Amino acid sequence: MLKERVEELEKVNEELSRERAALRERAGVIEKRYTELMERAARSEQAPAAPVSAAELESLRRKLDESRREREEASRKKRFWMICPRCGERLEEIEQENVKVERCRACAGIYLDKGELEAIMASKSGSGIFRSLRDLFG
Repeated sequence: MLKERVEELEKVNEELSRERAALRERAGVIEKRYTELMERAARSEQAPAAPVSAAELESLRRKLDESRREREEASRKKRFWMICPRCGERLEEIEQENVKVERCRACAGIYLDKGELEAIMASKSGSGIFRSLRDLFG
């Protein structure tokens, strides 16, 4: 089981590396274009040929900042997203009675997001763990 987990983590790490490389490449293109425009703007201050609009510079700056945020967010999400806090295995999302909960197949843990317990409690029908939760908290 440990060997399988190590292999799975290595695959996730490889996927993350590929995503980071793609985002770095995208950010590199944007940064290169931004640098070119800044250099062109500096040259245009010396010789007023082909001015760069402030709106174009601001647009590129926003794209660059967004690309960096996306890269950071993707890295953060991949590390902790849908991982069981108890055993470290992947969680699966299941839907029952119009409520989506996360379940760990390895340790049988069930994790609820904000408002999901209340939705289960409000449900009149139910079976299995949902009825048990309603009975426990209701």
